[in-house]
Amino acid sequence: MADDFDSVVKNVKRSSTWMRIVYMIGFCIVLYVVSVVIWFLTGAQALFSIFTGSDNRNLRQLGASLAEYVNQILRFITFNSESRPFPFSPFPEGVEADIATDSSTAAGVADSEDSSGEGNRQTVDQFDDLAFLSRQDETAEEQLPETQEETQEETQEETQEETQKDAQEKIQEETQAKEQETAAEKELRAQREKDSYEK
Repeated sequence: MADDFDSVVKNVKRSSTWMRIVYMIGFCIVLYVVSVVIWFLTGAQALFSIFTGSDNRNLRQLGASLAEYVNQILRFITFNSESRPFPFSPFPEGVEADIATDSSTAAGVADSEDSSGEGNRQTVDQFDDLAFLSRQDETAEEQLPETQEETQEETQEETQEETQKDAQEKIQEETQAKEQETAAEKELRAQREKDSYEK
């Protein structure tokens, strides 16, 4: 019994344990601040999704990094890791993931992963790839009518420019023809006056 009490006293006096507790409290505060940042990030991504039809890649990368950072903090404060997170180690670079926009399908894939374990990890990755390709197709389809409209507008502008050039050339030709006629008439008058003067 005395040995147990001595080990408890020894543990209480150990400064490394108290320092870890101080770090844990500090990282709990950091975790709270990061959660507020994640709320703002979530709102910004929602606005981007509403107004542009897709998320913002830079915010997605920041979100991935923050998610990894939160993971590191949680591992440290739950004694699952001895390495202290940022600023005592480099800020993590999260790997961004393309997620599905259809929540029911995503939930179905997640359920199947839970039921069959790691065997379906490849299915989830394939699903993510398909969701990414689907999103690219939707973006391409949205851009296609815009491209067609732009092409039509450019064609119309070119046609108008050609018509204007043709009209200007025609006016110039008519002006030149009138000037030539006027010059010919002047010469003819001058010749007549000369002939009549000589008579």
